[in-house]
Amino acid sequence: MGYQATHPGYRVRVDGLVLGETRYAIQATVDYASQLTRPEREGFVAKAQLELLIAVLGEWERAVRLGARNVRIAVLGDRPLDRFFRAWVLGAPPFAVNRDVGRVERASSPDRRLARLGTT
Repeated sequence: MGYQATHPGYRVRVDGLVLGETRYAIQATVDYASQLTRPEREGFVAKAQLELLIAVLGEWERAVRLGARNVRIAVLGDRPLDRFFRAWVLGAPPFAVNRDVGRVERASSPDRRLARLGTT
């Protein structure tokens, strides 16, 4: 199991699945409490997105450690994040793992992609 957290107002879950020797899938879900008004929900969006981003990066690193070269990410419950990760996976990821030393390094600036992220 990847990551799961429940907070007042929202819940985040991120799971990874090995699909083959070099293929890996990550499914991330953010659920907001149904009784929230629109302004209340908007108050939780940034925190939920950040938590989800960090959890997905953790699963991404796990996938790379397991030898994945093709990682697909789907986000349910947050369209802007889903679009962000679909564009990220099809292009070059903003982080690359240096397999010689086993650490994650910045490969390119994700600033432009994050600026487009917005909120739901």
